[in-house]
Amino acid sequence: MLDQVLSDLGKFALWLLLFTAPAHASMLTVCIVVVLDLIVGIWAAVKQGQKITSYGLRRTVTQKILPYQVAILCAWLIETQFFSLIPLMKAVAGFIAVTESKSVFENLARITGLNFWEVIKERLQPSASANINPNRPADDTNDK
Repeated sequence: MLDQVLSDLGKFALWLLLFTAPAHASMLTVCIVVVLDLIVGIWAAVKQGQKITSYGLRRTVTQKILPYQVAILCAWLIETQFFSLIPLMKAVAGFIAVTESKSVFENLARITGLNFWEVIKERLQPSASANINPNRPADDTNDK
């Protein structure tokens, strides 16, 4: 009886793994970013002399990795079953990854003193010279 239950659970786990395969890349990417945040967070805490606790490490798994994976799977299910034209899974995974990346950059700022997030924002903002259209003739308002 127990052997049959374990066999059936194994078959179900394999089916579930194969069924959710399209979501695995997004799920793995988010996991990697969360682990990077954990590593850089520990590095920053050590550099600043803060205490590392098992609660903080456990919180990364229970309050970040697991809920994020559930959110990505839910978004994938909704996308595949109801809204196939809307990339909902990528939007959800992207939002999570950007949020965690911001935390990585904040921790890197604690380590290096360089605010990477501000540098990125400055680089993404168009400069004043980028607004000039080289194909547009200059205004000759003084000639009138």
